[in-house]
Amino acid sequence: MNKIYKVYLANYDAAIASMFKSRKDEFELLAQDDHDKADIIVFDGGPDVSPDLYGEKILSRTFPSVAKERHNKFFFDTYKYVFKVGICFG
Repeated sequence: MNKIYKVYLANYDAAIASMFKSRKDEFELLAQDDHDKADIIVFDGGPDVSPDLYGEKILSRTFPSVAKERHNKFFFDTYKYVFKVGICFG
């Protein structure tokens, strides 16, 4: 019997959710309140990653979201040892 990995979407995205739901024999998609049970945390795409995070200046065509970065940082800081996947972010 194969392990079914519990997946939490840090920023719910219907297309990404559908991908995991279609593989019920491998993944269980967790409810938004169940992030503490995750084997995998998935970060979806969105705005640019802020160059401030790696010590660079923001250019005129760079559009980061400080709110989304704080939200995602919460999961990185809180669940340091949980496997993380980023899909097209930045």
